Amino acid sequence: GNTYAPNSYNEYDANGNVSKTYSNTFVGDRNGNKVSELTVKNVTSLSDREASKKLQNGKYSYSSLYLTGLKTEDGKDRFEPQDYGFAFVTFRVKNDEATGKVKLDQDLMTGNTTVGKRNIAEINGYSSYYSNGTTIPDYLDKDGNRVTVNVSGKDAGIIDRDSRAGSLDVIDLTENGDLRADRNNDVNNRLEPDTDKAPNIKVVIETNPRDDRTFKGFTFEDARNVNKNNALVGNGVYNPNDVDANGNKDKLINGVTVELVELVQNVDKDGMPINSFRAEHVWSTMNYDINNKSWSENNDRYFSGSGKSKVILNGNGILTVNPIELGNGEYGFNSIPAGDYFIRFKYGDNSQTVLKSDDNEVNNLIGMKGLNTKSYNGQDYKSTVYQAGVDQSGNYDIKGVNGFRNYDKQNYVDALNKEAMYYYNIANSASVKNVSDAKDVYSYRERVNNYSKELVNNKSEILASFEKLGTYKADKQENQKNDQINMIKQLIDNTYMVAQTGVINTEVEYNRTETRDQGKVNDISYVVDDIDLGLVERPEAQLKLSKRVANFQLVLANGSTMFDTDKSVNNLYFSKHDGHRTSYKDGRMTKPVVNTKNTKATPELVQLNMDDELMVGSSIKVTYELKVDNVGEVDYLDKQFYYTGVTNNPSADNVSKTNANQIIDYLSNMTKYNKEQQLTGTNWNTVTVNDVIASKADASKIANDLVNRQYVDEVSTYNTLLTSADLSGDLLPELMKGNSSKKTNLVVSTLVGSVKNADTLTYNNLSEIIKTSNTQGRRLQYSIVGNQEMADQSLSTNAREDVYSSSDLVTPSEIDADSAQKIVLLPPTGANRNYLPIVISVIAVSLLVMATTVIVGKVKYMNIA
Repeated sequence: GNTYAPNSYNEYDANGNVSKTYSNTFVGDRNGNKVSELTVKNVTSLSDREASKKLQNGKYSYSSLYLTGLKTEDGKDRFEPQDYGFAFVTFRVKNDEATGKVKLDQDLMTGNTTVGKRNIAEINGYSSYYSNGTTIPDYLDKDGNRVTVNVSGKDAGIIDRDSRAGSLDVIDLTENGDLRADRNNDVNNRLEPDTDKAPNIKVVIETNPRDDRTFKGFTFEDARNVNKNNALVGNGVYNPNDVDANGNKDKLINGVTVELVELVQNVDKDGMPINSFRAEHVWSTMNYDINNKSWSENNDRYFSGSGKSKVILNGNGILTVNPIELGNGEYGFNSIPAGDYFIRFKYGDNSQTVLKSDDNEVNNLIGMKGLNTKSYNGQDYKSTVYQAGVDQSGNYDIKGVNGFRNYDKQNYVDALNKEAMYYYNIANSASVKNVSDAKDVYSYRERVNNYSKELVNNKSEILASFEKLGTYKADKQENQKNDQINMIKQLIDNTYMVAQTGVINTEVEYNRTETRDQGKVNDISYVVDDIDLGLVERPEAQLKLSKRVANFQLVLANGSTMFDTDKSVNNLYFSKHDGHRTSYKDGRMTKPVVNTKNTKATPELVQLNMDDELMVGSSIKVTYELKVDNVGEVDYLDKQFYYTGVTNNPSADNVSKTNANQIIDYLSNMTKYNKEQQLTGTNWNTVTVNDVIASKADASKIANDLVNRQYVDEVSTYNTLLTSADLSGDLLPELMKGNSSKKTNLVVSTLVGSVKNADTLTYNNLSEIIKTSNTQGRRLQYSIVGNQEMADQSLSTNAREDVYSSSDLVTPSEIDADSAQKIVLLPPTGANRNYLPIVISVIAVSLLVMATTVIVGKVKYMNIA
């Protein structure tokens, strides 16, 4: 995968064995640590020898390389008896002149191999010295006297009796260029103690189907069934029997984009790696044309569950590698060259993972389906617990890459930042099966979070576009389809996520523990499997809005107060407002239930009966209470929690919070807003239709719409629109038992008009959250801000059934909107008789409930007794 021409090197020690890779020729200790440099003379003869030295038997030839400066292991120039030293020599193999690639010892068409690269070492010259403490007796000095002389360290002139230095000649070679060695025949045995040959090295492309580097794994959803400090997380391990509180099980995921990425190494002027990276290369299928001596690249995207592995290196005349058959959710790469790699996963980057596989309204409109029963988009999902149970203490020493230990810093950025990388330990990872071995790149999570930290209608609709049709209805179905597809594209572009494994090192030499000796042929299997990615649902965020009549006051024309109450009294029925219902199960938010007792057909009522004479000229003042609750789930902010499922700080300060930044109140045209009447501490602003639907005046500003443009005509019929930030505040989820709700009030009033107009005796009020924010950029899971339909104030009581008139209570469609009880005035003349059966039925139901309560109470009492 390198962009420069790759080179192959042979490294030998003094014993003729293949050693490690080094960038220089040097003297070293037994561990390969450098002691001193060797002096290299790349000539064919030494000055003190008579003839040129070139070995050639007519078929194979050797060039000479002379080395001086060999030292003992402890750095001495002279070798005492039993001393030894190591010399490490790196040879660069010539490239093929035709291809510019590594020169193979193989006929690519037939597969036959040559003798390979050979290397012979011989002591070419030496000096002998007397060892320390050596003396010569009876030595004649200059005066002719016999004396004993200390000759320690002086030239001895002693020759090697078993070898002749520099004697190697063509007669000593076989026809294949090897040394003649026959220990049973002295004539044929040309091997001397000062000469040795390393094993031949053959650079070939093996066609053995098992001799194939392969990476395999699968992608799965990890059910959230572990409760950590009130937060639900997965366990990081695939087990199809694991199940969460809502009945969801671990399941395999298809359609996740999978890439094999090589970290390209920096090299010195000789092409030797210098233990750092300079770039990354995404491998697609590489095909080699032996006739044209050229590579071609197939960039087709590869994804989990595609049924077959992706062959990386292949080519006519080189080798033919077949893909591996794979199952549901699985992926694989085979025929991988040696190098430093990681597996990159992308999810939420295509319709295969974003769309669901059922016949929902979105799929039916756009004529497309996904590959899974759920949408695995980057807004709703994240990587699960990283390598649960895998020891992260290891490191990739040569490259200086540690296991994943620093949750804040070890988040991959690019190939240049080694401190941000982390190491995938093959041995440690293999010891724990089916764990998630990849984790999100946090810069992508930050991008996704920043996109949705603050939400108004348009962006909220985009985030739900995979399962909900857009509120705005185009004039033609084709336009509606294109609008929906455009929203889904925006969802993909802004929320797709990237997860990666740590750096996986595949050595040039295969893992020896996986080699099975079969005599002359080693059948090698190099398969790293179970490199998996687990996705888990992110904690869900949700706000609930509740609105009720907190107080009803009626003052007669003469100034006397007839009603001032928050409950039923004579001639006034005051129903309780139930509101929406939410709950948790084992820390998991259950699906909310929108209030079904307060609808257009069966509204909750505040209803009074009074004489016509008293009614005319009287005034009504209604105090509404609005409350927002954070009914979402607990999510912690620290990266340790993000990657391990265990927070380093369980305090409220470290919990994600949700904010109802702005609400809107649709004030019935039958009532008025008076700033002077508001309770202390409340703040409401009157706005226009252009303020809440910016695209009405400028279509390009649709992203700024607080209310969906589908309702521009209805909104335009309201005399008064009110917005408020009174409910704004960073709220904790209810599970945290504190600071999870906020309240405000709205006071409206009206003068009662003629009893002959039934519409003037009916008062409704609807509110909705139109702007939210969340610390972690989470959308509201079960609602879309600004999409609630409102009444058309220009329509009277006899309007069509499928629309809301001014006298109709608007049925909330989601829990971020709510209608308070409907207020109805009934004169004794019989006007508005249609409300009487409702009142009777409500009272009857109430009596039934009361009676039931008494009976149950008696039974319980008897059981206790």
